[in-house]
Amino acid sequence: MVILSKRNAILFQFSDSSVMDQAVNENEELQLRKCRKRKKRSQSDVDILQLMSTINVRVCFLAHCLVSQIQRPIKKPTTRLGNEYIQNVLTEDPEHFRGLYRMYPDVFLDLCILIREKTSLRDTRWISVEEMLATFLLIVGQSTRYILPRDVFKRSSFAISQSFNKILRAINSIGPSLMSKPGNGVPSNIRESTRFYPYFKDCIGAIDGTHIPAMVVGNEAASYRNRKGILSQNVLAACNFDLQFIYVLTGWEGSAHDAKVLSDALTRSNNKFEVPEGTYLIPYEKMLCMLKIHYFIYSLVSF
Repeated sequence: MVILSKRNAILFQFSDSSVMDQAVNENEELQLRKCRKRKKRSQSDVDILQLMSTINVRVCFLAHCLVSQIQRPIKKPTTRLGNEYIQNVLTEDPEHFRGLYRMYPDVFLDLCILIREKTSLRDTRWISVEEMLATFLLIVGQSTRYILPRDVFKRSSFAISQSFNKILRAINSIGPSLMSKPGNGVPSNIRESTRFYPYFKDCIGAIDGTHIPAMVVGNEAASYRNRKGILSQNVLAACNFDLQFIYVLTGWEGSAHDAKVLSDALTRSNNKFEVPEGTYLIPYEKMLCMLKIHYFIYSLVSF
Protein backbone atom coordinates (compact mmCIF):
# COMPACT_ATOMS: atom_id res chain seq x y z
CA MET A 1 0.00 0.00 0.00
CA VAL A 2 2.89 2.30 0.72
CA ILE A 3 4.39 1.64 -2.68
CA LEU A 4 1.09 2.36 -4.38
CA SER A 5 0.67 5.58 -2.47
CA LYS A 6 4.15 6.73 -3.45
CA ARG A 7 3.49 5.82 -7.07
CA ASN A 8 0.28 7.77 -7.01
CA ALA A 9 2.06 10.72 -5.46
CA ILE A 10 4.72 10.66 -8.19
CA LEU A 11 2.07 10.47 -10.91
CA PHE A 12 0.16 13.31 -9.29
CA GLN A 13 3.29 15.46 -9.14
CA PHE A 14 4.16 14.69 -12.78
CA SER A 15 0.69 15.55 -14.00
CA ASP A 16 0.65 18.75 -11.93
CA SER A 17 3.99 19.93 -13.43
CA SER A 18 2.82 19.27 -17.02
CA VAL A 19 -0.34 21.30 -16.44
CA MET A 20 1.72 24.13 -15.03
CA ASP A 21 4.07 24.11 -18.01
CA GLN A 22 1.14 24.20 -20.41
CA ALA A 23 -0.40 27.12 -18.55
CA VAL A 24 2.90 28.99 -18.63
CA ASN A 25 3.26 28.42 -22.35
CA GLU A 26 -0.27 29.64 -23.01
CA ASN A 27 0.38 32.73 -20.93
CA GLU A 28 3.59 33.47 -22.84
CA GLU A 29 1.81 33.08 -26.20
CA LEU A 30 -0.96 35.40 -25.03
CA GLN A 31 1.58 38.01 -24.00
CA LEU A 32 3.34 37.71 -27.36
CA ARG A 33 0.03 38.22 -29.24
CA LYS A 34 -0.78 41.29 -27.17
CA CYS A 35 2.69 42.67 -27.83
CA ARG A 36 2.33 42.12 -31.56
CA LYS A 37 -1.08 43.83 -31.58
CA ARG A 38 0.35 46.82 -29.72
CA LYS A 39 3.20 47.06 -32.24
CA LYS A 40 0.77 46.94 -35.18
CA ARG A 41 -1.43 49.61 -33.61
CA SER A 42 1.51 51.85 -32.92
CA GLN A 43 2.84 51.38 -36.49
CA SER A 44 -0.58 52.17 -38.02
CA ASP A 45 -0.83 55.27 -35.84
CA VAL A 46 2.57 56.44 -37.11
CA ASP A 47 1.48 55.87 -40.73
CA ILE A 48 -1.74 57.83 -40.18
CA LEU A 49 0.19 60.73 -38.63
CA GLN A 50 2.64 60.80 -41.56
CA LEU A 51 -0.22 60.79 -44.09
CA MET A 52 -2.01 63.61 -42.27
CA SER A 53 1.14 65.71 -42.14
CA THR A 54 1.75 65.17 -45.86
CA ILE A 55 -1.84 66.19 -46.69
CA ASN A 56 -1.52 69.30 -44.52
CA VAL A 57 1.70 70.34 -46.29
CA ARG A 58 0.11 69.90 -49.73
CA VAL A 59 -3.03 71.79 -48.77
CA CYS A 60 -0.95 74.68 -47.43
CA PHE A 61 1.14 74.75 -50.64
CA LEU A 62 -1.95 74.80 -52.88
CA ALA A 63 -3.55 77.53 -50.80
CA HIS A 64 -0.38 79.59 -51.11
CA CYS A 65 -0.32 79.11 -54.90
CA LEU A 66 -3.98 80.09 -55.27
CA VAL A 67 -3.48 83.24 -53.25
CA SER A 68 -0.21 84.30 -54.90
CA GLN A 69 -1.07 83.58 -58.59
CA ILE A 70 -2.29 86.28 -60.99
CA GLN A 71 -6.03 86.22 -61.47
CA ARG A 72 -6.93 85.98 -65.17
CA PRO A 73 -10.32 85.80 -66.88
CA ILE A 74 -11.32 82.34 -68.05
CA LYS A 75 -12.25 83.50 -71.55
CA LYS A 76 -13.14 86.59 -73.49
CA PRO A 77 -16.78 87.66 -73.35
CA THR A 78 -18.71 86.44 -76.37
CA THR A 79 -20.10 89.31 -78.45
CA ARG A 80 -21.25 90.15 -81.98
CA LEU A 81 -18.74 92.95 -82.45
CA GLY A 82 -16.91 91.01 -85.16
CA ASN A 83 -20.04 90.53 -87.24
CA GLU A 84 -21.00 94.19 -86.83
CA TYR A 85 -17.50 95.22 -87.88
CA ILE A 86 -17.47 93.21 -91.12
CA GLN A 87 -20.97 94.41 -92.04
CA ASN A 88 -19.84 98.02 -91.65
CA VAL A 89 -16.65 97.48 -93.65
CA LEU A 90 -18.62 95.93 -96.52
CA THR A 91 -20.57 99.16 -96.97
CA GLU A 92 -17.53 101.45 -96.87
CA ASP A 93 -14.74 102.09 -99.38
CA PRO A 94 -14.38 99.07 -101.75
CA GLU A 95 -10.70 99.82 -102.42
CA HIS A 96 -9.94 99.81 -98.71
CA PHE A 97 -11.78 96.50 -98.37
CA ARG A 98 -9.83 95.03 -101.28
CA GLY A 99 -6.54 96.16 -99.75
CA LEU A 100 -7.35 94.34 -96.52
CA TYR A 101 -9.13 91.22 -97.74
CA ARG A 102 -7.71 90.94 -101.31
CA MET A 103 -11.11 91.08 -103.05
CA TYR A 104 -13.94 93.51 -103.62
CA PRO A 105 -17.05 93.43 -101.41
CA ASP A 106 -19.34 92.03 -104.14
CA VAL A 107 -16.90 89.17 -104.80
CA PHE A 108 -16.64 88.58 -101.06
CA LEU A 109 -20.42 88.28 -100.71
CA ASP A 110 -20.64 85.97 -103.74
CA LEU A 111 -18.02 83.72 -102.17
CA CYS A 112 -20.00 83.62 -98.92
CA ILE A 113 -23.12 82.58 -100.84
CA LEU A 114 -21.12 79.89 -102.68
CA ILE A 115 -19.73 78.50 -99.41
CA ARG A 116 -23.22 78.29 -97.94
CA GLU A 117 -24.59 76.56 -101.04
CA LYS A 118 -21.74 74.12 -101.75
CA THR A 119 -20.69 73.22 -98.19
CA SER A 120 -22.30 72.47 -94.85
CA LEU A 121 -20.77 75.53 -93.18
CA ARG A 122 -23.37 77.74 -91.48
CA ASP A 123 -23.51 80.67 -89.10
CA THR A 124 -22.96 79.83 -85.46
CA ARG A 125 -24.69 81.51 -82.57
CA TRP A 126 -22.13 84.32 -82.39
CA ILE A 127 -20.00 84.12 -85.58
CA SER A 128 -21.32 84.43 -89.14
CA VAL A 129 -19.81 82.94 -92.29
CA GLU A 130 -18.85 86.48 -93.39
CA GLU A 131 -16.76 86.94 -90.26
CA MET A 132 -15.14 83.51 -90.66
CA LEU A 133 -14.21 84.27 -94.28
CA ALA A 134 -12.92 87.73 -93.37
CA THR A 135 -10.76 86.18 -90.64
CA PHE A 136 -9.32 83.67 -93.12
CA LEU A 137 -8.65 86.29 -95.81
CA LEU A 138 -7.05 88.68 -93.34
CA ILE A 139 -4.60 86.02 -92.14
CA VAL A 140 -3.77 84.69 -95.62
CA GLY A 141 -3.89 87.98 -97.52
CA GLN A 142 -1.79 89.96 -95.06
CA SER A 143 0.45 87.02 -94.06
CA THR A 144 -0.22 87.76 -90.40
CA ARG A 145 -0.67 85.80 -87.22
CA TYR A 146 -3.73 85.43 -85.02
CA ILE A 147 -2.93 88.58 -83.06
CA LEU A 148 -4.32 90.91 -85.76
CA PRO A 149 -7.74 89.23 -86.26
CA ARG A 150 -8.00 88.85 -82.50
CA ASP A 151 -7.79 92.61 -82.16
CA VAL A 152 -10.01 93.34 -85.17
CA PHE A 153 -12.87 90.93 -84.43
CA LYS A 154 -12.49 90.85 -80.62
CA ARG A 155 -12.25 87.07 -80.48
CA SER A 156 -10.08 84.62 -78.59
CA SER A 157 -7.26 82.70 -80.24
CA PHE A 158 -9.35 79.54 -80.08
CA ALA A 159 -12.27 81.20 -81.92
CA ILE A 160 -9.92 82.62 -84.57
CA SER A 161 -8.33 79.20 -85.08
CA GLN A 162 -11.74 77.53 -85.40
CA SER A 163 -12.93 80.09 -87.98
CA PHE A 164 -9.72 79.75 -90.01
CA ASN A 165 -9.86 75.96 -90.16
CA LYS A 166 -13.57 75.86 -90.99
CA ILE A 167 -13.09 78.14 -94.01
CA LEU A 168 -9.96 76.24 -95.04
CA ARG A 169 -11.85 72.94 -95.11
CA ALA A 170 -14.73 74.55 -96.99
CA ILE A 171 -12.47 76.03 -99.68
CA ASN A 172 -10.61 72.74 -100.06
CA SER A 173 -13.91 70.98 -100.70
CA ILE A 174 -15.10 73.41 -103.39
CA GLY A 175 -11.67 74.17 -104.85
CA PRO A 176 -11.69 71.56 -107.67
CA SER A 177 -15.05 72.80 -108.96
CA LEU A 178 -13.74 76.37 -109.15
CA MET A 179 -10.78 75.42 -111.37
CA SER A 180 -11.08 76.53 -115.00
CA LYS A 181 -10.70 73.82 -117.64
CA PRO A 182 -8.17 74.37 -120.47
CA GLY A 183 -9.96 74.91 -123.78
CA ASN A 184 -9.12 73.67 -127.28
CA GLY A 185 -9.90 76.88 -129.16
CA VAL A 186 -7.86 80.04 -129.49
CA PRO A 187 -8.42 82.32 -126.48
CA SER A 188 -10.33 85.48 -127.28
CA ASN A 189 -7.56 87.63 -125.85
CA ILE A 190 -5.19 86.14 -128.43
CA ARG A 191 -7.59 85.90 -131.36
CA GLU A 192 -8.75 89.52 -131.14
CA SER A 193 -5.29 91.06 -130.75
CA THR A 194 -2.99 91.70 -133.71
CA ARG A 195 -0.08 91.85 -131.30
CA PHE A 196 -0.52 88.28 -130.11
CA TYR A 197 -2.14 86.54 -133.09
CA PRO A 198 -0.88 84.37 -134.79
CA TYR A 199 2.20 84.14 -132.55
CA PHE A 200 0.33 82.66 -129.56
CA LYS A 201 -2.66 81.10 -131.35
CA ASP A 202 -1.93 77.64 -129.83
CA CYS A 203 -0.96 78.94 -126.40
CA ILE A 204 -3.60 78.40 -123.72
CA GLY A 205 -1.84 80.06 -120.79
CA ALA A 206 1.26 80.39 -118.65
CA ILE A 207 2.87 78.03 -116.14
CA ASP A 208 5.26 78.81 -113.34
CA GLY A 209 6.43 77.69 -109.93
CA THR A 210 6.50 79.60 -106.68
CA HIS A 211 7.72 78.97 -103.16
CA ILE A 212 5.18 79.25 -100.35
CA PRO A 213 6.62 79.60 -96.82
CA ALA A 214 6.01 76.52 -94.68
CA MET A 215 6.39 75.58 -91.02
CA VAL A 216 8.12 72.19 -90.67
CA VAL A 217 9.64 70.70 -87.51
CA GLY A 218 11.79 67.68 -86.88
CA ASN A 219 13.95 65.76 -89.31
CA GLU A 220 11.87 66.78 -92.35
CA ALA A 221 12.82 70.46 -92.06
CA ALA A 222 16.06 70.01 -94.01
CA SER A 223 14.28 68.79 -97.17
CA TYR A 224 11.96 71.83 -97.15
CA ARG A 225 14.81 74.36 -97.07
CA ASN A 226 15.14 76.01 -100.50
CA ARG A 227 18.19 77.55 -102.13
CA LYS A 228 17.61 80.82 -100.25
CA GLY A 229 17.65 79.04 -96.89
CA ILE A 230 13.90 79.43 -96.24
CA LEU A 231 11.52 76.59 -95.36
CA SER A 232 8.96 76.44 -98.15
CA GLN A 233 6.85 74.31 -100.49
CA ASN A 234 7.52 74.32 -104.22
CA VAL A 235 4.09 74.96 -105.77
CA LEU A 236 3.35 74.56 -109.49
CA ALA A 237 0.51 76.63 -110.97
CA ALA A 238 -0.90 77.23 -114.45
CA CYS A 239 -3.42 79.87 -115.50
CA ASN A 240 -5.11 80.99 -118.70
CA PHE A 241 -5.17 84.44 -120.26
CA ASP A 242 -8.20 85.41 -118.17
CA LEU A 243 -6.03 84.94 -115.05
CA GLN A 244 -8.00 81.85 -114.02
CA PHE A 245 -6.16 78.90 -112.52
CA ILE A 246 -6.36 75.72 -114.56
CA TYR A 247 -3.98 73.60 -112.46
CA VAL A 248 -2.26 73.76 -109.05
CA LEU A 249 0.08 71.19 -107.52
CA THR A 250 1.19 71.61 -103.90
CA GLY A 251 3.12 69.55 -101.38
CA TRP A 252 6.60 69.32 -102.88
CA GLU A 253 9.54 70.22 -100.65
CA GLY A 254 11.29 73.53 -101.17
CA SER A 255 14.51 71.76 -102.15
CA ALA A 256 12.80 69.97 -105.07
CA HIS A 257 13.74 71.19 -108.57
CA ASP A 258 11.07 72.72 -110.81
CA ALA A 259 11.65 70.02 -113.45
CA LYS A 260 10.97 67.32 -110.85
CA VAL A 261 7.70 68.99 -109.83
CA LEU A 262 6.60 69.38 -113.47
CA SER A 263 7.46 65.75 -114.24
CA ASP A 264 5.38 64.62 -111.27
CA ALA A 265 2.43 66.77 -112.44
CA LEU A 266 2.50 65.18 -115.91
CA THR A 267 2.86 61.56 -114.76
CA ARG A 268 0.97 61.26 -111.48
CA SER A 269 -2.09 58.98 -111.31
CA ASN A 270 -4.38 61.43 -109.50
CA ASN A 271 -4.60 65.17 -110.15
CA LYS A 272 -2.70 64.74 -113.39
CA PHE A 273 -1.93 67.83 -115.46
CA GLU A 274 -3.36 67.25 -118.93
CA VAL A 275 -2.75 69.69 -121.79
CA PRO A 276 -5.03 69.38 -124.85
CA GLU A 277 -3.31 68.04 -127.95
CA GLY A 278 -1.96 70.75 -130.25
CA THR A 279 -1.76 73.37 -127.47
CA TYR A 280 0.98 74.43 -125.10
CA LEU A 281 1.74 76.63 -122.10
CA ILE A 282 4.63 79.06 -121.82
CA PRO A 283 6.75 79.53 -118.70
CA TYR A 284 5.91 82.90 -117.22
CA GLU A 285 9.38 84.44 -117.52
CA LYS A 286 9.78 83.31 -121.14
CA MET A 287 6.31 84.60 -121.91
CA LEU A 288 7.25 88.08 -120.70
CA CYS A 289 10.42 87.98 -122.79
CA MET A 290 8.54 86.88 -125.91
CA LEU A 291 5.89 89.55 -125.37
CA LYS A 292 8.58 92.20 -125.21
CA ILE A 293 10.19 90.92 -128.42
CA HIS A 294 6.90 90.77 -130.32
CA TYR A 295 5.88 94.18 -129.03
CA PHE A 296 9.21 95.60 -130.23
CA ILE A 297 8.76 94.01 -133.69
CA TYR A 298 5.15 95.22 -133.84
CA SER A 299 6.17 98.76 -132.98
CA LEU A 300 8.85 98.74 -135.71
CA VAL A 301 6.43 97.46 -138.33
CA SER A 302 3.72 99.94 -137.39
CA PHE A 303 6.25 102.76 -137.42
